[in-house]
Amino acid sequence: MSRYTFTGRKPIHCLQFLSTFVRQLNNNALSEGAALKIWPHFLADDALEAFRTQAEDGEDDLGGFSTRPEAGQWFLQTYARDEYLEEAVAAETGYYKGMESRRTTLRVA
Repeated sequence: MSRYTFTGRKPIHCLQFLSTFVRQLNNNALSEGAALKIWPHFLADDALEAFRTQAEDGEDDLGGFSTRPEAGQWFLQTYARDEYLEEAVAAETGYYKGMESRRTTLRVA
């Protein structure tokens, strides 16, 4: 899974990363505790720093996350924000939010 290391540079890739990460965890029957401990090994750069900072905020040995879904929720809230998703859609399709208002001014013959 090393090719699925997530850096945070392209936030839209968080969806593919998280999907692959969870699938691999489930295929290998890893517990939530084990998942939380190995998660940082698949992160790099800014994403790794943000994860470590968040994880260190807690009081127990798992840090700020008590479950894998809780860590996943933080991950999605951090990287799958509306503005990131809109940027990715605009880059791939040329569509942007302002196009809807332009469509209403066009007349269909």
